[in-house]
Amino acid sequence: MAYFIDPSTGANYWYADDGSQTAFMKPGLVAATAAQVEAITNPPPPAPVEADFVAAAQNLMDTGAQSLGYDNILSLASYLNSSNATFKAQAAAGIAWRDAVWTEGYTILAAIKAGTTTAPATTAAFVALLPTVTWPTTATS
Repeated sequence: MAYFIDPSTGANYWYADDGSQTAFMKPGLVAATAAQVEAITNPPPPAPVEADFVAAAQNLMDTGAQSLGYDNILSLASYLNSSNATFKAQAAAGIAWRDAVWTEGYTILAAIKAGTTTAPATTAAFVALLPTVTWPTTATS
């Protein structure tokens, strides 16, 4: 492939490098530099969007609940009124954590939308900004 740039628009074009498409080339194109070819052929991944951040937060909580043997954070929360003191304590901790994660997560997203902060470059960087949980090791009465 031979890569070209339209200097007036910045648009990228590529043609077979054997010259078979020369007659079809748009006039005025300039051969792309090695750095431009690299950028064209290996673009950076797209920046995460709000839905990616929300899914990452949900996955964080579900994975946390799964570490205790629950299906997900919703399943864990359903044990709040359990007669088993351990399940009840884990549910209370999970619910408090879930509330803290969503409160902080949506605060960060609102600041991004308002332009008062920049979006984290990755979902992992977003998750690193969210509260952590300390699970109860024994049931509390």
